[in-house]
Parts: sequence; structure tokens; C-alpha cells
Amino acid sequence: MSVSYRLFDHTSDLGVEVRGNSLKSLFHNAAMAVLDLAIDTGSTKPQIVKKIEITESNHELLLKEWLSEIVYQTMTLEFMISEIRITQLTSQKIDAEIGGEKHNSHRHPIRRELKGITYHQLSIREQEKSWKARFVIDV
Repeated sequence: MSVSYRLFDHTSDLGVEVRGNSLKSLFHNAAMAVLDLAIDTGSTKPQIVKKIEITESNHELLLKEWLSEIVYQTMTLEFMISEIRITQLTSQKIDAEIGGEKHNSHRHPIRRELKGITYHQLSIREQEKSWKARFVIDV
């Protein structure tokens, strides 16, 4: 699975910039970038599907909580996500399904331990015909 993102310089943490043709694709691409930095998604199968529902007051906070949930599922619950399907996205709510399986150390190498998504430099901008997000991951 290929995901396009760019890392930007940030002291001791990971700065990530991601784009999408729509807000929905931006949220999908941001989650896939987080996963790509943390795990090898190619070795994971969508054996279990979980539903995720998050409500926040604006796009930026919604993105932060969405990505925080991806980190929580992967790093804390050891649920190796291979598929993400966003079923609904509004300015204040995201409903999604994530497919994956329980961590198996022989099949799922951890690339990097992620602690969480910070508020620092968190932004979402609509640009002409696309969307761009920047966020920082505490490692």
C-alpha cells in the first residue's frame, strides 16, 4: 500500500505534511501516513473490523483525535491496521471502519514507537483544488 507524505524538520519529534484531493482523502492519507511511520502494513490482513466514531468542534481537533485513535489502536491495543474506510466525515464528526489483526511479532515489525499526536503546528488548509494538513507526532 503506497501513501504519499512528507516529513518536515522538528526537534526530536516527527513533523508530517500530507495532502488530499478532498477532506475525506486528506483524513485517510493522514492516517495511512501515521501507520506507515509505525508499522509494516503490507504484512497485515483485515481479519477484524472495528468501527470508530469521533466528534470534535472543528477540523483540526477532529484530525488530531482521529490520528490519536489510530496511534492508540496500533501502539496501545496492538491492533495492526491494514485498511481504513471513512464512511462519514463532516466538519465535526468522523465515522470509519478500520480493518486489521492483533499484533504478531513474527509478522508485524514495528518501525517506530509513536506516543501521540500533538497540538503543535496542527493545521488543515484548503488550497485551490486540494487539502493540506500538518501535524507533529511525539515519538
